[in-house]
Order: sequence, then C-alpha cells, then structure tokens
Amino acid sequence: MTRRLSIAVGPSPSELKPIPPNDGNWVPVTSPSFEGYIAVHIKGLVDEDGNAPESPYFDFEEDEGRKDVTWSFQIYGRLLRSIPVDDIVISLMFEKPLHLPWGCNPLVSFLKFLSPKLEDGTSEARPWTTAPVFSTMTYAMHTRHPASLPLPPPPPAHKPIREGMHTLVLPYLSPGSAAAELKQLNQPRKRRAFFANLDKHLNLNLNSHSNSSSKESTGERKRQEKEKGEKGEKESAPKSTAKLMVTPDDVVGTELCYGRISFPDVRLRLPLGLSFDLLRFTGIQPLRIVACTRNPNGGRPRDEDVLFCGELRFTECED
Repeated sequence: MTRRLSIAVGPSPSELKPIPPNDGNWVPVTSPSFEGYIAVHIKGLVDEDGNAPESPYFDFEEDEGRKDVTWSFQIYGRLLRSIPVDDIVISLMFEKPLHLPWGCNPLVSFLKFLSPKLEDGTSEARPWTTAPVFSTMTYAMHTRHPASLPLPPPPPAHKPIREGMHTLVLPYLSPGSAAAELKQLNQPRKRRAFFANLDKHLNLNLNSHSNSSSKESTGERKRQEKEKGEKGEKESAPKSTAKLMVTPDDVVGTELCYGRISFPDVRLRLPLGLSFDLLRFTGIQPLRIVACTRNPNGGRPRDEDVLFCGELRFTECED
C-alpha cells in the first residue's frame, strides 16, 4: 500500500486549487487581507499519479540548518490591512474527529514541541490547533517596502528564507535595550522565544508609538514602589500603550520546516527508533494549514478569520 499526496492552496478553504508538488515554484495567492506566495516542498512525496518529483529546495549544499529537513511550508508576502503580531496565527484544521490515544499522545506532543504556545482543540468534533506565527515558524524574515509599490519577488527555492526580523521590532524598542534585543532577532530559536514573550522584551511605553507624555524618574519610580510595598500592594505588570503591528508596508517571509516526519509513509520518527503512523491518528482526511487571525471568541478559527490556506490530501493505493 502506497500513500499518495496532493497539495492545494488558495485564499480560503472554499477556493483551493491544486498545485504541482515539488516543482520548485512559488504559487501566487491573493485574498482580501493578503497578497503573496506559498511554496510547499516534501521529501519523498509520491503524487496522485504515482510520480515522485524531487524539489530543488532539498539541494541544501552548505545549508547545515536544513540538512535534516523533510518538509517545508513557506509563506512570502504582505498583509493588506494592519494586524497585531499576537493576533496572527498558524492553524492546523481537520473536518472529522481524530483517533487520539488516551494518555500519551505523540501527535499533540510533537505539535507542542513545534510551538509551546499551542492552543489545542484536537479532541473536538472538528479538530484544530493554533499557534502564534512568529514564535512558531522555523525561519522568519522582514523588510520594509511601501505598500504603494509592487511586491518584491520571493527568494528562489534553492535559496530559501533566511532569518532576520529585527527591522519589524526596531521602532518599538527603547534606546537602551535595542542593541541587546536585536541580537536575538537574527537567530531562529531566540527569535521564537522573543516573540513568545513580547511583553517582557518590548517596552512599548518608551517608544515613538507611545502616547505617554513623560517618563518617570528612577527616583520617583523607586519611591512609588516603596510606598506600594509598605501598603502591601502587589506590583502589576506594566501595560502596553501600543501593539506591535504588521502593516501593508511590511513584507514578511516565514517557513515552517522540520525533519521527524518521513514520506510517503507519513510516519513521525522519534529518537531511540520510535515511530508512529500519523494517519492512524488522523484518518485519511485532508489536513489544512491555515494562516489566519485569532478568533476573538477563542476556539477554532472562523471562516472570516482566514488569510489564506493550504491543504494536504492523502490517498492510499495498492502497489
């Protein structure tokens, strides 16, 4: 029994179009809130016709960071409206219940490894997960580019997205912390940790986006803290007066890519020789990878939250 895979992308789940797998090209996608491209590369993929095309993406050459990668989902483009960073999420969605084991669940454990801030709805009738984009994606880059100008072309498949997010957050950093914080934003792991704890890293009260009229002196702050201590009051976390936004003037590229999953058998391979058949948990049903805004009511993203969508469709065929 051979498992075959087809891929479709589009602005919404109801407007998906099949794409040639592993041909090394970006596919243009435009929706009311997004303009850009999607690229999907899967090592070992067998398509719906039984062919096994190889993507030039996997010609890593000197790219040590990607040498063990077996799958890649890349996004490049810009939003057509301003959205707070924390409200931009990547979601996995199914339409039918999953067959998840009680107790130890390797599928959910793997997803939480990819994103510790994962919101888990895998036990629901229409299963889903969401995770913040910039604290989840393996690589992310940003450049400023006027919205009035055409979108610059994406990088070629054999030279995938490189890390570099400092230009997005630089205007929001206080002068004293800028140098230290910027060092973290060109290293994927540290960038993910940075965006997972934005309130800790960004002092939005001290930047040009703040409406604060003045800064308290160090002595005044200490005096107030002492008074609060004497009164037994707990110090509350400072509240931001502005949010870190992604605007139409921001061109962003992100990539979710890892190893661990092998194709065409679709198995999750863990250390010590452990492996799990992922389709045993999900069944033979489409998996949607959706970029969207966070549902303001919590829970599974709504249709109106979707920015754009990709879908993996599995079939099983006799050898």
